[in-house]
Amino acid sequence: MGGAGSLAYMAPEVYSTKLPSTATDQYSLAITYCELRTGRLPLSDVESFAVLDDAKRKGMLDLSLLDERERGVI
Repeated sequence: MGGAGSLAYMAPEVYSTKLPSTATDQYSLAITYCELRTGRLPLSDVESFAVLDDAKRKGMLDLSLLDERERGVI
């Protein structure tokens, strides 16, 4: 399967297994929402692909700029 995309918005399973899941689009939408709402990606300083991948897999997204209700949805 070939494809293209921005790693910041791509769900981890897409680049690790090359197969989307039922939640792939929701993951990308959540990242996009966070950026549009706060003006920044919900990822700590991304130094490399490895750091980005690790943060995504461990669920270490920074949602602190969203209010509590939004964090519950995201």
